[in-house]
Amino acid sequence: MTDLLKLPKAEREEAAVLGEFLVNPDSIDDYHDRLRLNDWGRIAHAVIYTAMMEVYEEGGTLDLLSVSSKLESRGRLEEVGGRAYLSELSDAPSFRNNLEAHVSKIIECSVRRQIILSAQRAAHSAHDPGELTADVLEEYQSDALKITTDRGGENAGAKTVEQLYPEVIKEIEAAERHDVTGIPTGFIDLDKLLCGLAPGDLVVLAARPSMGKSALGMQIAEFTAERGGKVEFFSLEMKRAQLMLRLLCGRLNLSLHAFRGRDTANDDLKRMRKELESIRAMPLTIDDRTDHTINTIRVSARRTLHAQKGIDLIVIDYVGLVRSTERGHSREQEVAAISMGAKTLAKEMNVPVILISQLNREVEKRADKRPMLADLRESGALEQDADVVIFLYRRGYYKKGLPDEERGRTEVIVAKQRQGPTGLVNLELDLRSMRFRNAVKN
Repeated sequence: MTDLLKLPKAEREEAAVLGEFLVNPDSIDDYHDRLRLNDWGRIAHAVIYTAMMEVYEEGGTLDLLSVSSKLESRGRLEEVGGRAYLSELSDAPSFRNNLEAHVSKIIECSVRRQIILSAQRAAHSAHDPGELTADVLEEYQSDALKITTDRGGENAGAKTVEQLYPEVIKEIEAAERHDVTGIPTGFIDLDKLLCGLAPGDLVVLAARPSMGKSALGMQIAEFTAERGGKVEFFSLEMKRAQLMLRLLCGRLNLSLHAFRGRDTANDDLKRMRKELESIRAMPLTIDDRTDHTINTIRVSARRTLHAQKGIDLIVIDYVGLVRSTERGHSREQEVAAISMGAKTLAKEMNVPVILISQLNREVEKRADKRPMLADLRESGALEQDADVVIFLYRRGYYKKGLPDEERGRTEVIVAKQRQGPTGLVNLELDLRSMRFRNAVKN
């Protein structure tokens, strides 16, 4: 293992920053929420900073006397070098003009130490034959993601009205242009009801099997990507090639079943080739790993964010197939952890996350088989965490002998919307191509 003494440190910069805080106490206001206890490479500096923060948070005057008294009351004054070392810090030349650079250097060294220690833990686990490879990899990826996101960035913490001004003025300007607030779904009435999919929102799309929930999730992803939005679609049920074939058949109004049965006309096959070429550069990433946890999904999404220099929409199909990291817990607790992880992902990346969910058989025991929020409550905390809950219901699915046109009529039920009204929108599902269309109004 690496000698702890050889880990990256910025001891000179640490001393300069602590000295500046003692001499110019107001300067701590700009940095107390950026510097963490483990950012200090020298233990004595971490102890001194802790004492400073206690004085600061108690509303006391931050100076040599108050900090030394706080350390003395904790029995740690001599441990850090006594009053002599505190005096040495405060007597050093002022580095006020370089304070930002010094703080950045401290944080950089802290991040490098975390990377080294994380890699060491992974190496130790990887050498242990009793550890599952998948678990070692997941722990390592989770550590890497935590290091990446833990600093918080510009979106973290509290902001004044002045700091919020540019963000809010953009919303007002968008309203003046009559832009849809969020990511458009491509369905006119649904976009009117939702005002698009809002960044940071968790959208739960739930239904019984064969209602078209995967098809709708994919179609929204396709619509977004076709207009330049960068999308990642996590398909834990269908293979990537199957999804692409469904997408192509839908765009060309061809029968997926006929294609699978090798019963597609040669002219249509040529159209498929041409259509595939036309969407080749579409910024849509499909991940069909079947062993994903919510942590590995977060890692993959962040990787896509860096590779594509942005991400606008994430779709997860579906929650029931996401592996849990909560060992020994009930499935309800597992789903609750996955749900919270999906909501955290939406907020961290400031994009809408569509989380597809399959409702259980209890729905079909009722005379009226339309889903309602009570059906979702058995799926852990999905209803609580979701900003929007959408159910799909096709009455024709339960009525045998109806023509395909009637069987495909779909009720899109917005049962919850944290920022707006609930309601119902009608869509038409072409069962031949599994393609949703705006309903034709009489």
